[in-house]
Amino acid sequence: MWATIPLAVSIVGMVTLVALKACELRRGRTFLEAARARLDARVLRLFAALQGDVPQKGKLFAADALHHATVQITGLVLLVVRFVERRLTRFVNMVKGRRNLKNGIGTRSTYLRDVTTHRDEVRRQNGYHPKE
Repeated sequence: MWATIPLAVSIVGMVTLVALKACELRRGRTFLEAARARLDARVLRLFAALQGDVPQKGKLFAADALHHATVQITGLVLLVVRFVERRLTRFVNMVKGRRNLKNGIGTRSTYLRDVTTHRDEVRRQNGYHPKE
């Protein structure tokens, strides 16, 4: 189930890029032309450096550093998503009128106390002894 969220985000991102490119072609203008040109130049320089005269240890270090950076960023994104999920779950439960009552926190209604007391008495009369 959780795989559907990244899939949906990826599909929306690809559709957005295709729509942006179609809009650029129709209008004959490039959005953020100067910034894109600078970024393209940087990417080309980085690619040339990685393919060129970089020693083997440098390539291995760069690949390892990229891997560790990706792992750290993924962990950070996971923490943010969990934080947002907890907040949204709490908000949805508040809207639905549900509450998370932990043991010993909150008060029980008199009806619930009576039902619980009656259940315990019936269990005791029938010889039920829970393991504690």
